[in-house]
This record gives sequence, structure tokens and C-alpha cells, in this order.
Amino acid sequence: MIPCECKRLAEVDFPIAVVSKHAVREKSIRHGHPSRLHVWWARRPLASSRAMLMALLLPDPADPHCPEDFRREARRALSAFRERPSG
Repeated sequence: MIPCECKRLAEVDFPIAVVSKHAVREKSIRHGHPSRLHVWWARRPLASSRAMLMALLLPDPADPHCPEDFRREARRALSAFRERPSG
């Protein structure tokens, strides 16, 4: 359980420029796709929405109130991501 005192990633460090770049790419990738027949008036890009939700849910690992087991798991996941070949 993550304590309420622990800050979330969205409060501390949210890479808005990177998320915006991916949102623009996602919007342009659907050109000519059948889902574009009817465009919702207030459609939100999925990439930015997902990134913000994730940042609101995850705690900041640098926060002193962040649980140690979360920090360990985050380190493990980032190490595995870094070792993955880029393609």
C-alpha cells in the first residue's frame, strides 16, 4: 500500500514534451483509418491520457515516504527495459 503522504510522479516529474510528441504521432497515424469516420468532439489522445493516468497512480521513488518494495521493483523494471535491444 502506498501512503497518502507519498507524492505521485505527476506532481514531481512529468515529461509533458515527450508525451505531447507521442500524442501528435498517434493522432496522425490514424489518417484514413475507419475509426476516423466519426471523430468525437472532445477526443483526447490516448498516449497522453494513459501517461497522465500512470503518473497519477505511481509514487515518486525519490520521495522518503515511498515504500522500499516499490523502489526495488521499479529499479528491476528499469534495468530490464535498459537491457532490452532497441529495434
